[in-house]
Amino acid sequence: MRGVSIEFEFFQSVPDDMLDSVVNFVLYINVIRFFKECVVNAVKHSGATLIKSSVTISPDRVIIAVKDNGKGFDANVKKGRGLKNLYRRVSQIDGIVRIKSSDGTEITCDIPLKENHG
Repeated sequence: MRGVSIEFEFFQSVPDDMLDSVVNFVLYINVIRFFKECVVNAVKHSGATLIKSSVTISPDRVIIAVKDNGKGFDANVKKGRGLKNLYRRVSQIDGIVRIKSSDGTEITCDIPLKENHG
């Protein structure tokens, strides 16, 4: 397998002692699975040599972004199981998935933080 570099950044504007009150287990699991699916798809399908990712947590939302320098794909073509799972998982927590793909792919997930994610 060829080498792929992965860069990860984490931004948090919520104090550590409040983090558990805004990010519950259901949200945490879905964020981890979303991130994993994006990275696996990039490694398996894109031919990327670099994957950049970030997670930003603020009091009202979580934003996850995964961007690669691979070949990209037509996001309007029939979605495979991985992309369907991304959309399903994010819709379960009232989030929005955005995909930009041409020279590389950027997948962003924007999840509002609400009390009903648990």
